[in-house]
Amino acid sequence: MQYFTTALAYYWLAFLFAIIALAIGSEIMGIDYGAKFLELRKKNKLSQKDLANIAEIGQTTISDIEAGKKSPNAITIEKICSALNVTLTEFFAEERPQIEPELRRLVDIARKLSPEQIEYLQKLLESMSKD
Repeated sequence: MQYFTTALAYYWLAFLFAIIALAIGSEIMGIDYGAKFLELRKKNKLSQKDLANIAEIGQTTISDIEAGKKSPNAITIEKICSALNVTLTEFFAEERPQIEPELRRLVDIARKLSPEQIEYLQKLLESMSKD
């Protein structure tokens, strides 16, 4: 029961975030709904017509959103995300760039260092980058 309550709370938080994002504008939030939906639709190998049918919205709506002619409302975002099997949390999550394996190893090693060692390493790297 607690899992259900927690999952429901996360769902509503994501839904509220979607409403807030719409209220203050996608430009301010830096969200290009059309581009994100287009990418997800292609990843799912769906046509605009297929997505519109699954989401139970008009194909013109999908086309206009993807073309940037129209901004979706919170209900439309939820319907499209559901049709694409993407949670609202996943949709609004900030994408993190992938770190190259070499840098990932350095980060993993640095996490094991003491604060003093990290400070020393930082100074060493800064002195090396000045050359």
